[in-house]
Amino acid sequence: MKQELLSAKELWTCYYCGECSETCPRQAEPGEFMAAARRYAIASYDRTRLARTMYLQPIVGTAIAVMLAALFALFMYVGHGPQDSASLALFQFIPSGLIHNLGLVVMILVFLAGLAGVATMARQLARSEGVGWRTVFGGRAALRRSGRALWIALGIESLGQRRYRVDCETVQEPVAWYAAAGSSTR
Repeated sequence: MKQELLSAKELWTCYYCGECSETCPRQAEPGEFMAAARRYAIASYDRTRLARTMYLQPIVGTAIAVMLAALFALFMYVGHGPQDSASLALFQFIPSGLIHNLGLVVMILVFLAGLAGVATMARQLARSEGVGWRTVFGGRAALRRSGRALWIALGIESLGQRRYRVDCETVQEPVAWYAAAGSSTR
């Protein structure tokens, strides 16, 4: 069932709004299940295995984070040298150009790692669904279909959050202004 779970598109359609967990008659916490299944899928698609380590071995993940922080602190110390402890001038201690360049490098690396994970996931999902390059890019009709699917997935669902607004938002009965004002004075 591992492949079925990893190829399930439903993992990525859950907004984790909590509505299903609040209304579940068995109190099974389906939102928590979806979040756990999504973390499992992310760990499985991650080529660097860093997500798997962070999710499945929190002590090792914490040790890695502490070591990265120590490495970063050492890098900053080497970049400027010792700082007078009487007055800690943070922005004089860390050169702004160094922060900018290091930030750019880290953002590019994170983006490339994320892109590699998404590409791996898309390739595995396409294989499980029997979708090839020809289906996606093979002619004008396929390009139109792919462009429309991309617009719906990214533009409408991801940015517009259409399904969240329709399925997940709890509709509250409007309270008359005089009833709301009267209840606050009691």
